Amino acid sequence: MALPIRESGILSVADGIARVLGLLFLARFVLEMGLGESAAFRIVLPMIGVAASFGSIGVPQALTRLFASGSGSWRTAVWATLLAMLVSVAGLATLSTLASLRGGPAHEIAKLCITATPLLLLTCWTGSLRGILFGLGSTYAPALAQVLEIGTRLWVLTTIWPLVKSDLPASGSQVGLYILTTGELATAVFLSLVLGSVLRKRRLTPPLTTHTLPTVLRMACAPAGQALLASLGYALELPLAEAWLSQTLDHEAARNLIANYSAIALPLLCAPMVFTDGLATALLPSASAQQSRTALQLRRVIAAVALLALPVTAALLVLAPQLTSWFGSGAAAGLLLALAPLTLPFYLQAPLSSLLQASGYSRALLIAGLCGDAVRIGTLYLAIHTLQFTRFALPLACAAAVCVQTAILLRLALNLTREATIPWRTLLHAGSSTLPLMAILISGLHAPADLSLQAHPLAWSLLAATVTLLHLRLAGVVPPLPHLLHRLTEKEHL
Repeated sequence: MALPIRESGILSVADGIARVLGLLFLARFVLEMGLGESAAFRIVLPMIGVAASFGSIGVPQALTRLFASGSGSWRTAVWATLLAMLVSVAGLATLSTLASLRGGPAHEIAKLCITATPLLLLTCWTGSLRGILFGLGSTYAPALAQVLEIGTRLWVLTTIWPLVKSDLPASGSQVGLYILTTGELATAVFLSLVLGSVLRKRRLTPPLTTHTLPTVLRMACAPAGQALLASLGYALELPLAEAWLSQTLDHEAARNLIANYSAIALPLLCAPMVFTDGLATALLPSASAQQSRTALQLRRVIAAVALLALPVTAALLVLAPQLTSWFGSGAAAGLLLALAPLTLPFYLQAPLSSLLQASGYSRALLIAGLCGDAVRIGTLYLAIHTLQFTRFALPLACAAAVCVQTAILLRLALNLTREATIPWRTLLHAGSSTLPLMAILISGLHAPADLSLQAHPLAWSLLAATVTLLHLRLAGVVPPLPHLLHRLTEKEHL
């Protein structure tokens, strides 16, 4: 079975467009509302994300697995969605109470939580719709819905808000939640219409299934728990790092170091993950439908990720000073150089998690995430207090956590089959492709000023990418361009 190239390509493009629109929305939002002035909004937004994780991550992934394997039940899907809504609202109420007890503005937080309730309910509903559509084999609709959601928010903010802001007695934080809700509402309407159309075309009747609501909820707990653990790990890492680094550095230096790591180096490392995240999303229904081909799937996943990750590592090693200087902080270059070798294990995590989840190893993801978080915090403490690696403590902690978590996931994935699944030939050619890539980028850096990479970054990047792809094509590890284009543009069958 071939990898879902078309599906992962569609999802990656949609995710990239949505991220760009999201940045535009955020910039305009802060400009219009002065959101940085509202401490209550900064408290309630993470609470919404945590409260909605069961309905936006856990239940949708469980429904994807069930419908992809042909055992999905509409009645169970509806009840699971309703229960996810109840859990999300109860979770938000609990978190808002805790925030108020910790000294937050209780009245403001309560108002924002009430305002956010429709957003939570719609998030659970659209999450289930996405999960069902993915399970039924639809990719275009969920991908388009992602762009539609952000586009609707941006349109409301730039077109509708100026017309009503003088007549709407609400704080900027409440208006922000209203705008988020309109985007989610547009997505819910669109996905509902698409699902209805798909069901009419296929003339489906509600399938008989042995899966009950407890089964769906049990399948949903692991991915939701993994997301919560990841959020908790990162939420603990930066405050602890600031407290511990301030004991050896002055407070301002510690804050600058953390800002360079979390706002520049780590996002640059994660930027290409838009492709592996798309692959992981597309793999879940594909792998759930064809669990007997796990060995071939695993081999191709490792190969595909290596073909992306190793050239990215080479590019980051050469371009780290230039990339970080574009963000106005050349001091982050050292951190990015330290993180660059992590691309392969880091980028493997999401696709491996999808394969394991499709094979029924959902609870193992929780163990891997918990071990990764424990190693992250432990390594951070040792690096600062014992090894005295203050300036590179954060990259070292990240490296330890990534390697441990990926090693657990890979070991579990290899246990699914007795066949040889490591594509050593592809790994070798992916590594050798970094040599011409680095040679071209270094040449661009040392070219005359008017022809240099700094003056023409897009042209030099396209040249480096073209030569790298040509090298891989001649090595026979990537398909011919016409075949690849055919795979990307083939019609979706529903």
